Amino acid sequence: MHRPRTASVAAFAILTGCSVSRGVRPLGDGVTALTATAGGPITDYAGGMKPLPLGTAGVAHGLTDTVDLHGAINWSTLALFGLFGAEAGVGWGFLEQKGAAPALMADVTFDLFAGDLSSGEPEGGARLFTELDLRASWAWGRHRHLVYTGPTAILQVEPGAVVPSWSLGNQFTLRRLDLITEVRWLAPFDNNKAATIDYLGIGEAGALSVQLGARYRFGGAR
Repeated sequence: MHRPRTASVAAFAILTGCSVSRGVRPLGDGVTALTATAGGPITDYAGGMKPLPLGTAGVAHGLTDTVDLHGAINWSTLALFGLFGAEAGVGWGFLEQKGAAPALMADVTFDLFAGDLSSGEPEGGARLFTELDLRASWAWGRHRHLVYTGPTAILQVEPGAVVPSWSLGNQFTLRRLDLITEVRWLAPFDNNKAATIDYLGIGEAGALSVQLGARYRFGGAR
């Protein structure tokens, strides 16, 4: 199978920015959650600057009180770019919040994209990426709000490349429903004026991405 056409590894990495952070706090032992996200990098299309309409649908499960498993389908990449996208990963909450000291959670996610980015040769291909996340979070407002931030590194082994990003978000909890808003700065060390798509970054650096997410939790201890 031939590799798909792409201008750079960063172009593929942008596609992985269509989801809110997977691991911020552990779900808890036996808790399962249905997840949905929408949004993406801000770019100029259809008459103005707005987030790309990227989205995922998935499921997560608390394997223990500190370890979560998760997976999702990136359905929008198939509709918009002719690329099948899927992801699977595991998160580990290894430090609880103590006063002003945040809770910490690490996550590793494997992203697979396969198909054609454009017509003509080569006829499709596949790329596998690894995302490494670290999130610090603080609960506030009677624990209904969870503010979080932290870095992500998107890795590709062959050809070797690393694309960093930084996220800032808020999770609002209402009973078993979590509503999430997140802003991410993708590829901050890349010049966005060199890209074929006109991304909105900070100055001429990287691409700003805006996502909304919803998560409904069930099971586990009530």
